[in-house]
Amino acid sequence: MKKDLKMFYVGNLNNRTVIFDSNLRKFIEKLNNIEPASRNYQYYCRQFGKSSEVVYLSPEDKVYVLQRIV
Repeated sequence: MKKDLKMFYVGNLNNRTVIFDSNLRKFIEKLNNIEPASRNYQYYCRQFGKSSEVVYLSPEDKVYVLQRIV
């Protein structure tokens, strides 16, 4: 594992990892690609500042659990 890796972001759907990245901006771009109705980078940046776990409910009632792993 890289020593300079400070954060790792994981997105789970139905207990399966569907997206992951070590960069929040790229992680949110991947989320936006699979769920175009999801919020923007600034929103998730604020949410991850408050908590290490964010739940996103898509318009199709899919529940994504987004996590920041330190």
